[in-house]
Amino acid sequence: PVDIWRTDVGWTEKVKDLAGRGFTLASLLEFYERLLDGEVMPSFQPALSTTNDVVRQAVVPMSRTDAGGSALATVWNEGRPMLAQRMVTHNWSNKFSDLVAAVVSDGLGLCGSYYSNVAIGLADPGGVDAL
Repeated sequence: PVDIWRTDVGWTEKVKDLAGRGFTLASLLEFYERLLDGEVMPSFQPALSTTNDVVRQAVVPMSRTDAGGSALATVWNEGRPMLAQRMVTHNWSNKFSDLVAAVVSDGLGLCGSYYSNVAIGLADPGGVDAL
């Protein structure tokens, strides 16, 4: 078999790039507060806005650069790689607030029924501050 790790430099560099797109919970929650405040996406509604809505209307504009674009995590980290501690996958049509609630719950070491408490807390800025 072909050892792609040694023969494809492009593949290896992309894996390193993706692994370095970690971010802190604080960055995620600050972004979420900006969504709730209407600062980065005036139409944001926690109970309705999908991941696709947030990416198209907030993430892409916030991560656009003169050279094209960048990952939002790269912007948050000011271009410095941060090794991700978890791999997060998502569905574009699910509510963005559910994705954030799952990430925050896991990041805080909460499991099971606590997820719903986090999701409820994300419905308003005061709840975000409490997290």
